[in-house]
Amino acid sequence: MALPYVPVVAFAVVAVSGLFEYTDTRAIHLFGATEGLWVVLNPFYYVTNMFLHLDWSHFRTNMLLWMPFAILLTWMTSNRHVLGLVVGTNVLTSLVLAIGGMAVWGLSGAVFAVVAATLVRATGYAMRGVSRDTLIATLVGVLFPTTFALLAIMVLAGRQTHISHVGHLLGFAFAGVIESVFVVASRQNR
Repeated sequence: MALPYVPVVAFAVVAVSGLFEYTDTRAIHLFGATEGLWVVLNPFYYVTNMFLHLDWSHFRTNMLLWMPFAILLTWMTSNRHVLGLVVGTNVLTSLVLAIGGMAVWGLSGAVFAVVAATLVRATGYAMRGVSRDTLIATLVGVLFPTTFALLAIMVLAGRQTHISHVGHLLGFAFAGVIESVFVVASRQNR
């Protein structure tokens, strides 16, 4: 049955994000609060912020990465897995940023989370015949340089940009680690 492979979560995120951008609900999102304890304690913030974009150009750019990677990850796992990964990663990223005094706006962290998870899952499929130790070493060898490259981009970009490079980095790192746990745990000991 092909129904589990229909990327419902991927399309739902596009629809809700587009609706949020079309109706310009950024003001409703945080109820006027952009920093402080209200953001940290607001559970609504941790779910709705992943549907926000700076503008239509940012929306389109996010969707160019979101759609192929979210669809591919859905085909490799399931809709439930993609939903859990994206929401879990977004909550962790948002919590770290809110505690650090930074508000994250946008789907970018979730996009980078899906990219990392797809990279890890594809590596796990490619390394099916190897031992668990080799798989772990390979995953570290894949994730460390890419995370370091994102860190370098964040440092080089500086603070003059409206893009949340810290959100990208945290989303990528959290999802990479979470997906690695899934991939390694599903492997039989050899």
